[in-house]
Amino acid sequence: MRPATSFVLSLIAVMPLVAVGFTGCSSKSGGSTAGGKSASGKAELMCREHGVPEKFCTICHPEIKNDPNILLCKEHGHIPEDICTACHPELKAKIKTCPHELPPAFCPECQKKG
Repeated sequence: MRPATSFVLSLIAVMPLVAVGFTGCSSKSGGSTAGGKSASGKAELMCREHGVPEKFCTICHPEIKNDPNILLCKEHGHIPEDICTACHPELKAKIKTCPHELPPAFCPECQKKG
């Protein structure tokens, strides 16, 4: 095979990877959001059923509780610290809370009532 042909074939093979790399970093998620914003200011996927960011919904994703990178709030029902509105009142702007200052689906008191 001639060197020029080899070079052209290499470019053809690499171009799709480069294109995916550039578009993957800036593409928006196709999922539905409830208007939540992450710390970086980008919209994040929200769990519609439980009203918290999907990546911290331990009801839909119980395996999250076993993730060593997720800090759980032991004081307020072992929910992810990132959604504990009792410890972090600033989250109340984006996460609905119950009278006990927690997301209703994660509040041990509200869950006892039924």
